[in-house]
Amino acid sequence: MTTNLSDIERLLGQCDLYDAEIIAHGFLPYLRDYRLLVERLDDAPLGVFEYKFVGCMEVRYAVTLPPYAVSMDPRLVEIGAADLPDGFLWAVGSACSAEEGTELSESSDRAKYWTDRLGWPMVEFEIRTNVYSLALVFHSLEIRPAHKTDGMHQNA
Repeated sequence: MTTNLSDIERLLGQCDLYDAEIIAHGFLPYLRDYRLLVERLDDAPLGVFEYKFVGCMEVRYAVTLPPYAVSMDPRLVEIGAADLPDGFLWAVGSACSAEEGTELSESSDRAKYWTDRLGWPMVEFEIRTNVYSLALVFHSLEIRPAHKTDGMHQNA
């Protein structure tokens, strides 16, 4: 388990999210830890990995698509639907973190708030994808090989 900022930076550097597909994310069943299921397609190590954010105390999620791309048409969540309207095809089931990037901080307002409240070091990690931004405030990070079907419904 990686708990200090420099170790978390090193681990994320070895298995960064640049051009990786986030295929699922959400709290684990016991609700303390948050998990990303990530498929790395371009840079080693290749494959599917679980990023477990241990002690995740806060999650902020916001869709970042432009308003014209957001549609509630049910055909946009169906794979292979015919006569698709304009809008983002939600059925792709993944989001990519490329040019949008990531940011890790132990000095953000939210990381400092949780560090002061709990009395142990907390960091904030913001992931910006082509579809949404996701900010997690957590204590430590674990990354391990996984499978696309590892116990989560897809909800990228």
